[in-house]
Amino acid sequence: MTGHRAMRLLLVDGGGAVEALTASIRAMGYEVRVADRLTALESAHVGFADVLVLDLDTLDGDPVVFLRDVCEQPGRRKPLVVAMTAGAGPRSGENGLHIVLTKPVDPGVLRRFRELLSGVGTFDP
Repeated sequence: MTGHRAMRLLLVDGGGAVEALTASIRAMGYEVRVADRLTALESAHVGFADVLVLDLDTLDGDPVVFLRDVCEQPGRRKPLVVAMTAGAGPRSGENGLHIVLTKPVDPGVLRRFRELLSGVGTFDP
């Protein structure tokens, strides 16, 4: 046993089919929770995440307002924010989004995030 806790990922989804993606992410060693917008805003879930993944296509409401509500709370650690979208959307670095991925998302990209956050790799999508 290494003594390291699993990286924690919160997938904020408004009702899409995320079972396969969630299973792939868990298989990589992440602890995963799936939540809708309202549940994600609860402090127990928001404080949970090292990585926050937003499905922009199913997220109910304005993602910019959601990110402000989640990430700009005093005393909370800010997670890495990843957005997924099937169409044209914001670019990485805009509106509080660190990385924007086009669906379908290759689970291997999330493996590279884990390596980067663990300090054992570099990110090159």
